[in-house]
Amino acid sequence: MKALVLWDFMFSTASVPSLNSIGPTSVDVVDEEEHLDFNNYYSNGDPRRCAERSILFKANRVLEARLDYITSRVNTFEAGLYKKQLFEVYKKLGHVAVLAQDWVKALSAYQEAYRLQPLEYWEDPGAYYGLGLVYIHFKEFKLAADSFSRLLYSFPNLDIIVEVKARLGVCYQNLGDYPRALKFYNQALSDSSETPFLSKTHIRFNIALSSENAGDLPKAEEEYKNILAEASPLYHFWEFTAHLPFKQQH
Repeated sequence: MKALVLWDFMFSTASVPSLNSIGPTSVDVVDEEEHLDFNNYYSNGDPRRCAERSILFKANRVLEARLDYITSRVNTFEAGLYKKQLFEVYKKLGHVAVLAQDWVKALSAYQEAYRLQPLEYWEDPGAYYGLGLVYIHFKEFKLAADSFSRLLYSFPNLDIIVEVKARLGVCYQNLGDYPRALKFYNQALSDSSETPFLSKTHIRFNIALSSENAGDLPKAEEEYKNILAEASPLYHFWEFTAHLPFKQQH
């Protein structure tokens, strides 16, 4: 019974092959995304529905060209600058790949960025967040929980922190660590902000489900009844439960 459940794309144009192919409108949209606004671009359904998908393809081409430029001029860089330049490009390639839902490429790019500059990698909240999304996609919930936990405790005041808590709840629920799942679900529920990742009602449903799996049946029953009482019409609740097998008590 598992409910399975960026970014800082701003880079210097110095020495970068022409950005003109992206166009001024596209550049404006990219530059406005200063941090982690993953849900503004990402659809949990068909990735082709992503409204800015063409921008992502163009951004990927620019970054690939930048990567070729750097590697072809390795001898012209000062000591340490070569790795730093490569690190920035690989990290941003990872961000773009996540937004485009190219999960294999995203993982490869993030791993290469980490290999180049492991200390600097963990200074960027987008790197934590993007890597966590990749691990969730591949159902590596322990690794995803590690990434989101680092993000939560290193950058506790981010606008998306309620989503981070909800995703941590999902990770621990899938790991069968229901006390931790409940901890983060309750934190996300009590937060006044919302996340398109999970509605407050869906979070409450996951609290009920985690309570049931943890053996706290009175708490689970109470939560289910509260959700039913507030559901209008009731079919919204059944949308959550129709595909889930429930424990039967004997």
